[in-house]
Amino acid sequence: MKKIVLITIFGLGMLLYGLVTRVEAQSLCSTVGTVCNNTWDTGDTCDVCNGGYPGGCNCTAGRLQWCCTSWTRHYVDICTVNSSCTYQDYRSCTVKTTTLSGSCYNLTTSCSCCTDCTPTCPAGSATSPVTAYPVTASCSKGAGCGTNTLQCYYQRQDLCNNTGISATWLKPGQSTTITSTATTNVNYFTYNFYNRENIGTDGTPKPICSSSYITGWATVQGSCPSGTYQLSKTNYYATARISETATIPANNIFIADANWGGRIVKYVQSNTYFRIEGRPVSLPDANCVEMINSCAPLCTPICGPTYATTAQYSSSGVYLGSTVMACSNSPVACGTESRTCYCYDCIQSCPAPLSATYQTTLPPASNLILDDFRQCTTGCGVARAEDCY
Repeated sequence: MKKIVLITIFGLGMLLYGLVTRVEAQSLCSTVGTVCNNTWDTGDTCDVCNGGYPGGCNCTAGRLQWCCTSWTRHYVDICTVNSSCTYQDYRSCTVKTTTLSGSCYNLTTSCSCCTDCTPTCPAGSATSPVTAYPVTASCSKGAGCGTNTLQCYYQRQDLCNNTGISATWLKPGQSTTITSTATTNVNYFTYNFYNRENIGTDGTPKPICSSSYITGWATVQGSCPSGTYQLSKTNYYATARISETATIPANNIFIADANWGGRIVKYVQSNTYFRIEGRPVSLPDANCVEMINSCAPLCTPICGPTYATTAQYSSSGVYLGSTVMACSNSPVACGTESRTCYCYDCIQSCPAPLSATYQTTLPPASNLILDDFRQCTTGCGVARAEDCY
């Protein structure tokens, strides 16, 4: 009787266990990472949800589901009982594990479907044409659903607001300043210089080209003939800014143009371009164009014949003074030129029979000295007086 009761209790336990197993099998993957322990009977299985599924949830009306990237299936292959024990707690089971793709369903979790989306290229970029400045646009399809991506490329934009110039006519050795303002903060301000007397077939001035390398001003071939360097000045700022003021020396732009037979440039057009780090240079804009003109050749004041070009002194060593002569350049904006000229002596000779020098005589005769007999004022305002004898 005792043996029969033991068997009955054991059979009841197995019946309850089978019921639990079936209930558990009906609610597989109730949460991500569920761990099952169906290791009592050969043939039992348990599925574990391995993380959120990135997309493709097919949510239908009235049905709730949980999407999984895959299942891990645990399968009870072999179970043996220790011969000295009578309870299943002492069974030893071999469990095989396989991974299956698909979705696990859970009737207690709200449906969260993936929503397809279309990425939009960032401002200033497009899918074509292809440039050297790629950028990837993306959009999310929902939590755990991944993203869609789109390859875009930054395009040239008009970043010019305006420029202003301090002087448009320059003499050799002078400088002008150009203040350039962009429409947004930029890292690079570039000034390209063109020869307004050397017009291309498209009707625009050709770039000025230097036959030699000029540090900071002519460093790359650019649009110039082989072996020459395009005249261009770039200022870089690690911290982007919206404007800058650049100094442009006349001696750096009015050069021999290798793109114009080596003749000296007189009329220059300066185009300001802007660039943001990692993006292409801006488009040209008439609001960021300035004209710079050379005053050379300058007029030359003339001293002679009224004045000398070197300092003058009287026979007795008196400095005869100086004056400033000037001439006007053309156009008037180029101002005037001046130089120092020096006055000649205004003293006249002594009238005959008088002499300008002391006469040697023998006693009792003596010289008649006419003090300051000769007087005048030089053209430079120096009073002169000399004796006659």
